[in-house]
Amino acid sequence: NKRGGGSGNKYHNHNHGNSTCSDVPGWHDVDGPDFDCEWYAQDDRCTRYGKLYANFGMTATSACCDCNVGINHNSGSQCEDISGWHDSGGANYDCQWYSEQADRCDEYGYRYEKDGYTANEACCTCT
Repeated sequence: NKRGGGSGNKYHNHNHGNSTCSDVPGWHDVDGPDFDCEWYAQDDRCTRYGKLYANFGMTATSACCDCNVGINHNSGSQCEDISGWHDSGGANYDCQWYSEQADRCDEYGYRYEKDGYTANEACCTCT
């Protein structure tokens, strides 16, 4: 395997400041169940691979708490869009565009990466 062995299939909660973040249950990357959030939490794997190998419409950056520093999936927590981000389709396709129709995140949110992020990672409305 090109990235080394897996770590099992355990999911856990993390405390980040005053909020608790939970890994997306059952998520693993496109290479298979060995590459789950626990695998990404080791060493510098989030940095090296966290924006690659999307599966189920998200990468480890959005699925795993250890990889999504600054992105919070708890509805009661403050979330901020990545300032100035738009997808690779052009400036019209920014977080505001994704928020205007409910199905846009599901339909396009994992595609059209720009500056290392998809809408599922850059826009609060999609996380």
